[in-house]
Amino acid sequence: MHLRFDPPLSGDIVEAYEAPYPDPIGVRRGDALHIDPERSKETDISGWVWCAGPDGREGWVPRAWIDASAQPPVIVHDYSARELTVRIGDRVEIYLLESGFAWCTLAEGEPGWLPQGVLRLAREADGADARLRAG
Repeated sequence: MHLRFDPPLSGDIVEAYEAPYPDPIGVRRGDALHIDPERSKETDISGWVWCAGPDGREGWVPRAWIDASAQPPVIVHDYSARELTVRIGDRVEIYLLESGFAWCTLAEGEPGWLPQGVLRLAREADGADARLRAG
């Protein structure tokens, strides 16, 4: 599922998370991708595939952002697999939800992906711990 927020939603980090890859794939719209079907089986979050870009950098890419009918497959949006390292209590702005992950910026402006499960919307009318759920 792909949801965009304009303006972005404010969120709080409720679980620490460390970015697992120091220099992941980053591609521009129309770039060719090499999809690795074996590594793509390793994920427990559906909707993502392991790819290498033209410069050889690798990482998870949303399946919905790939035109697999093209040969070789191409990315249909500019994309970075950069993830954020966060601590409990950090505040983020949430711009996009995609297949269990959220594209966010930290208060300092640093952008990247976070698993939706580490986020809670900053303002909940009923005060409940409303973690973002993959839809």
